[in-house]
Amino acid sequence: MQIAVGSHRKGLVPAAEAEATAQACPVVTCTAEPGDILVMSMLLLHRSGAATDPSPRGVLRIDYADGPPPTPLRWA
Repeated sequence: MQIAVGSHRKGLVPAAEAEATAQACPVVTCTAEPGDILVMSMLLLHRSGAATDPSPRGVLRIDYADGPPPTPLRWA
């Protein structure tokens, strides 16, 4: 997975602006093995390449916050 370092500080980025916002940030590639955990802000811009294994990717996402999410986000 690639992450745009510091992009979470920009707040909620509209989809139309995501690519330009990510290009303005340093990009770091995070390599993980099965069973690894990655903890990140829900606002961090990130992307993954196409899967190279025919098996589906397993993902468990847990959002934790000590208060309401930043506007205009809201809990479902």
